[in-house]
Amino acid sequence: MQFIAEDEVVKRPVLISDDVLAILAKDELVQNELDDQKVSVGNLPSSWFSTSAIPMAGPDEIDLVVLGEGQLSSAGPR
Repeated sequence: MQFIAEDEVVKRPVLISDDVLAILAKDELVQNELDDQKVSVGNLPSSWFSTSAIPMAGPDEIDLVVLGEGQLSSAGPR
C-alpha cells in the first residue's frame, strides 16, 4: 500500500463521524483554527478535513487517514 501526502484526491473518501470530529477538535492546531474562525467546538466543520478508509493493518480492520484542508493543511498560510 502506498500513501502519498501530496495526493490531491482522496481515493476512498468516507464521511467523518461525530466521534472522529470530537477527537480532531482536541488537536491544538484545530483548536487554534476554531478560535481564529470563531467556531465552537461543537460546530467543527467536517469540510476542514479529507478522510480516507485505508486497510493498514489488513483487510479485516479499516483505519482512517485524515488530512487537514485549507488552513489545516501543511500548505495553508500561517
